[in-house]
Amino acid sequence: MRPGLYVTDGPGTDDYGFCFIEWLPYKGARSSGLLDIQSYEGPSYVQLNAGDVVTVDGCNWTLQS
Repeated sequence: MRPGLYVTDGPGTDDYGFCFIEWLPYKGARSSGLLDIQSYEGPSYVQLNAGDVVTVDGCNWTLQS
């Protein structure tokens, strides 16, 4: 994903009320080695920096800037 500010209206009906972003130490790392995990249950935003490696589960995120 490109660096920048991402926003979401929150999880959809298929997301079971939550969505998640996992920060990983490098591309190809397993979830067991994650650096951080955030869950979202409503409208939210997240800032991704250059070099961040993330996996996204649920929610539709839109790059704002």
